[in-house]
Amino acid sequence: MNTDGERYNSISELNNHIRIYYDAEFTGLHRNTTLVSIGLVTDHGSRFYAEFTDYDRSQVNDWIQENVIDKLEMSDDCIESIPFTDQYYHGIRNVRMRGETSVVREELCKWLKCEANRSDTKQVQFYTDCYAYDWMLLVDLITDGKSALDMPGCIYYIPIDLSTVLWSMMEDEDVSRITFAEIDINRDLQHSSIADAETIRECFHRIRRHQIPHRGTLIYKP
Repeated sequence: MNTDGERYNSISELNNHIRIYYDAEFTGLHRNTTLVSIGLVTDHGSRFYAEFTDYDRSQVNDWIQENVIDKLEMSDDCIESIPFTDQYYHGIRNVRMRGETSVVREELCKWLKCEANRSDTKQVQFYTDCYAYDWMLLVDLITDGKSALDMPGCIYYIPIDLSTVLWSMMEDEDVSRITFAEIDINRDLQHSSIADAETIRECFHRIRRHQIPHRGTLIYKP
């Protein structure tokens, strides 16, 4: 008979969704916050990075200006995309853009659909960190203010939260993500959504590489 951990791992392996590691920067930890940028990366190297031009500037305080706004990369509206060159797959691999929310939504949904088509399940699953704000802002972005029930079918409805996983591993859930991931990165890049998404990916990769004690009986293997 399989142990709980073995059964959980088997289920995880069957749910072969494309993993999307996601981070968002926004104008504050409050109900009416607005997106400044989003970064998404995959295990196979696809990237989506977008900066928003219509965030609420009245919500920007000194900390957000210094740690988020001043780290934005683009000054002009643009959409830069790099297609896949694999002869067996056609689609958009990397997107880097700046524009209004409606434009970002359109390009993001196209990119997510392309990524989902790489999976046997035709779905992507999001992996993020402290996702209370990030996830709801993403749902709001993709659905244009509708509910999570209106998310496209290519998006698996259960996101995975890194801080919860760290707690379940008896780790400090507030540990420096760069320290936990054991990576060498310029700490000045923290609060850049694309850099933070890559750090989140490396944290989950470390979890998958090591058998670390957990509070419960299940062995976490995303």
